[in-house]
Amino acid sequence: MNKSAALPALLLLCAAGCYTEHKIETVHEIKPIHITLDVNLKIDRELEKSFSKQDDLSKNIDLDEAEKALREYESRNPQPQAAAPAANQTK
Repeated sequence: MNKSAALPALLLLCAAGCYTEHKIETVHEIKPIHITLDVNLKIDRELEKSFSKQDDLSKNIDLDEAEKALREYESRNPQPQAAAPAANQTK
């Protein structure tokens, strides 16, 4: 083999050895995502449902019934009396 032909053949073999080919296969799968956005909103709705009956009842109570219920509550649960403020004491 000729020296002038050997050099290009050697370069061609080196270049061919450096060539690589990669194949990547991907699989696409669509799954549902469940996210809780705001827990307070859910709790708020539950509280509205549970207290809606009491709210409707309280709208139907007139002032006399409310005062009577307040007096009855206060008689069952007496509040401690606040101490009178001490008079100005000077030395």
